Amino acid sequence: MSTKNITKLFDFCRTGNLFDLKNIVEAEEVDVNVRDKWDSTPLYYACLCGHEKLVEYLLQKGAKCAANTFDGERCLYSALTQNIKKMLKDYKAISKDCIRRNAYVEFFKRCLSEHTYKDVCFTVHGVNFFAHRLVLSVRSPYFAHMFTTKWKERNNIRINNQKVTTKAFELLIQYIYTDRMEIPVEELDDIKILLKQCYLFQAAEKVERMEKEFNFYSATKPTSSSNNISILSFQPTLHSTELNESYSSITQLGIPYHLCSSQYWTSFPDIFFMELPEWLTIDKKAHDLRRLRESEAPLYSDVCFQINVHRFYGHKLFFCGRSEYFKALFHFQDVSTTSTRHHVIALNDIQPEVFTIIYTFVYTDTAVIPDELIGEVLHFACMYILPTLKTFCLKLMKGKLDTFNICETLRAARLYEMPALEQHCAAFMAMHLDEIIDDPDFVDLLRRDVMSIRDRQEIDSVPLADDINFHLFKGILPMSMDCDLVELKLEMLENLVNRLQQE
Repeated sequence: MSTKNITKLFDFCRTGNLFDLKNIVEAEEVDVNVRDKWDSTPLYYACLCGHEKLVEYLLQKGAKCAANTFDGERCLYSALTQNIKKMLKDYKAISKDCIRRNAYVEFFKRCLSEHTYKDVCFTVHGVNFFAHRLVLSVRSPYFAHMFTTKWKERNNIRINNQKVTTKAFELLIQYIYTDRMEIPVEELDDIKILLKQCYLFQAAEKVERMEKEFNFYSATKPTSSSNNISILSFQPTLHSTELNESYSSITQLGIPYHLCSSQYWTSFPDIFFMELPEWLTIDKKAHDLRRLRESEAPLYSDVCFQINVHRFYGHKLFFCGRSEYFKALFHFQDVSTTSTRHHVIALNDIQPEVFTIIYTFVYTDTAVIPDELIGEVLHFACMYILPTLKTFCLKLMKGKLDTFNICETLRAARLYEMPALEQHCAAFMAMHLDEIIDDPDFVDLLRRDVMSIRDRQEIDSVPLADDINFHLFKGILPMSMDCDLVELKLEMLENLVNRLQQE
């Protein structure tokens, strides 16, 4: 989600602009539960400003307003009209189909709920919690240290400390995996202590701020309203990338050293060293890490991708969890030939620079993609079944359209079945039709569409011409164009289509 789109989302909810709200949620895939710097959601502003249609729409799209939660009670108390309050009270269920999900967070939720590749079990007062050493180590310096010292050879760890409650430990694991928690009010003190114990100080500070807001709300609002709140929802703040950035250190270790600079401008920040075992932090100089990288595989890695002479060390947890292609690849390949703990996969027909981008995206859900590599990254995103990377490429391509690459981009949109990008290209062509009308690439695209309908009914129309005409007639373009210019463009396009049909 771009900062611009999120800002628009909140503005539309304050002003009651339902038309543009629908467009940005459905076309731009904006999360309706995103939070601003005041920890408020779009639904809260829609309720506060009394926009009933917007409230109804946001609820249909999965806006969270559960009873007995701080967000739910806050929306209910702030609702400007009785109709909105009744709507919130009557809205009992949210269909899974209508919730706009964050694929990256959903991946970690699956990691938490499923037992695949879990390699450690905590028993807290008789209750078992299975987890991944990798995830716990990356997210918490405390776990990273314990797994390389006291807990190094232990797969089953028993915690009997009376100060660590079962529910608080469950919340801790939930936060480590997903950056989110649903905290019962009575567990606030316990989870704060546990977060600080695990050196998760920012999270602990946020819980303290939430507690202060709750106490202020309880002191200033009717007793009946505040007494209804039993759960506080811990969610990432607007533009938070903490979860994504946590895995950048592991990514830097897995990528060959000379390829790292394409994704990371600064090598090995201090937090990276905090998360590594003690034997790896003796010398923090980059050249020492380079020597280590060339001789040792990263911690907990279990797969090695071989591309020519380059080795990329990774974790099946991530590649299988984020790509059905790699999941099937690991399942069907014979692993008996490897004599090490790493499953070696030889990848052909892909450049190391392209795989570096894919590797980085798998772990962090973002990547730096040079203009000249977007096409190749898109190709392998489709091949490796990485839909979120495909969407990422789509957004980049939309922002880089010009009269020189528009035809090539449209071909890619059609080849990889990206209708949103295809329509965006058609709108761009309509806006710049006078500049591209004589471009051989544009004429060739239109000619191919004309040829595709020759053997069909005479009433069939030319797809590309239809799309351009649509944006000239009914899109936003007539409002920003001179009517005479629109008519001239329509005539130019019609003349070109007629000429191609007669060829």
